[in-house]
Amino acid sequence: MTAAAPQIQAPPTTAAAIRAPRPRRVTQYIVLAVVLIFALGHLWDIVTFQEHWPYSRYSMYSTTKPKKTQVFEGDPKTAAAQLVEKLKFEARVL
Repeated sequence: MTAAAPQIQAPPTTAAAIRAPRPRRVTQYIVLAVVLIFALGHLWDIVTFQEHWPYSRYSMYSTTKPKKTQVFEGDPKTAAAQLVEKLKFEARVL
């Protein structure tokens, strides 16, 4: 008596056997709803000329600060001394 060798079957290679399972209808509707919410949100921003991006230049982040320009008059040594005094005061304030 000889023992028969076990038969090893190759995995299926046809396109029908390899095809991934289709997503359920509920999953398709959820994905569609999420995409529509994002699209409508962007469309609303375009129509109303608004932005909701946190790093953009809208009013919360784009406060205008007045320039404080100061002109020191006189000869260069006097102007330099005034500038040094001003910077010493500002360094203490900061």
